[in-house]
Amino acid sequence: MKAQNKSQLCNQSSGNVELYTPPEIIAAARGVLGEIDLDPASSEVANKRVRAKRYFAENDDGLAQPWAGNVWMNHPWGAREKACKPKCKKKICKRRGYHLAKDFPGNAAWINKLVDEFESGDVTQALCITYASTGEGWFKPLKKYAVCFLDGRTSFYTPDGEPLNQNTKGCAVTYFGRNLQAFYDLFTPFGAVMVPAALMGEIR
Repeated sequence: MKAQNKSQLCNQSSGNVELYTPPEIIAAARGVLGEIDLDPASSEVANKRVRAKRYFAENDDGLAQPWAGNVWMNHPWGAREKACKPKCKKKICKRRGYHLAKDFPGNAAWINKLVDEFESGDVTQALCITYASTGEGWFKPLKKYAVCFLDGRTSFYTPDGEPLNQNTKGCAVTYFGRNLQAFYDLFTPFGAVMVPAALMGEIR
C-alpha cells in the first residue's frame, strides 16, 4: 500500500475513518449539550476524548440503531460507495491501496439519520462536525440549523494523538436544539456562527 501524506489522510476518499475532533471543540460541544448521551460513530479510543455515555463502534452499525438524548457526531466522512466486486479495477481503490469489503454509506446517510432522529423528538440536542461543503447535496439539510463555520483548517488527530495539520478543507459544526445562545457563545470563538432567520428569536 502506498503511504499517504497527512493531507491525503484527511481527504474524504482516503477511507481513513479514525480522525478525532480537536479537544477544544469537544469541550465546547459538552458545554452546549451539558453532557453527551450518545456518539453514534465512534470507537473505544475515540470515546476516551468524547466521554459519551453510550457509543456505537463500527461493528455496531450506528445507522441501524435508535438514537436518543444529546448526541455528538463525527461520522466517517466520504461519498457513498458500494463494496468492491472480485477483480475490482476502480481507480479510487488503486489510489488508496485497498478495496472495500462492504458498502460505505457516505455523508448523506449519517446526516439524514441525525436530522430524522432530531425531528422525530428522539434526539433532544445534537452537534455534528463536517466539512463546510455548502454546495454538496448532503450538506443541504444542515442549512435549516445553526452552523459555526470554523476559522482556518481544523486539525484532526490520529488515534496515537498526532495532529494532522494539513487538512485541505474548512469545517463546520452544526447545532440541533433549543440551547442556541450557548451554542453562539461557546462557538463564536472558533468561527462565524450563522443562525437561520426562523431561529433568531431563540438568541437573546
